[in-house]
Amino acid sequence: MLGIPYNGAIDMWSFGCILYELCIGYPLFPGEDEKDHMALMMEVKGVPPRSVLGRASRRKVFFDDDYQPIIKPNSKGKTRVPNSKSLTQLMSTQDPDFVDFIDVSSNFRIAESDDFFLSVEMYGVEN
Repeated sequence: MLGIPYNGAIDMWSFGCILYELCIGYPLFPGEDEKDHMALMMEVKGVPPRSVLGRASRRKVFFDDDYQPIIKPNSKGKTRVPNSKSLTQLMSTQDPDFVDFIDVSSNFRIAESDDFFLSVEMYGVEN
């Protein structure tokens, strides 16, 4: 979506999104188009780090020259605000380990590492 090359870590992102949908019964980021999809991701995960955006060939589709998100209402008039929702809020589970797994596997920074487990370790998730 951002135009950044990806590796096997994208499979962990997908796996986390699939597990979320199996648990909740609804997709984690059900955007109506790519701009709404990015807005949904930022609503839960926050704005991607500058280190990620700096490598994004399609950054200007979603962000201004100061790396700030371009926030516009979707076709239904819904304006999504970065960091305004949490996974804990969205998930109906009392299992903090499951919420942590979904949180780490759907992290923007996961694409920065060639090794998913290194990324997991970076975020302090214990094995």
